[in-house]
Amino acid sequence: MIQSAYSLLTRLLHPFLRRKLRRRGVSEPGYLHDVESRFGRYSAPAGMASGALWIHAVSLGEVRAAGLLLAALRAQRPGLRVLLTHGTATGWTEGQAVLREGDVQAWLPWDSPGSV
Repeated sequence: MIQSAYSLLTRLLHPFLRRKLRRRGVSEPGYLHDVESRFGRYSAPAGMASGALWIHAVSLGEVRAAGLLLAALRAQRPGLRVLLTHGTATGWTEGQAVLREGDVQAWLPWDSPGSV
């Protein structure tokens, strides 16, 4: 019962979340990047190999901290592949600086039945 109510509520909120992204995108265009992935619809599969490391760094500060962690991990495991997910446009932009070839960057989708 609770799960059904939660699922319905999240579906009803999607139009409002889209509007929020459009409004936020006026001042920070990064929020308009790949909006569909915020709802769990990605244009291409991540294609991550087994054993890849998933790091979720929501914002700018978390990405900077993750960058230090990644540098130490890559010193120990040079072939390390990473999936880096974000929740803010500043986090996304900063995240591009810590990625290497073969890494994947994505928005972490909002919690809804379709995205999980």
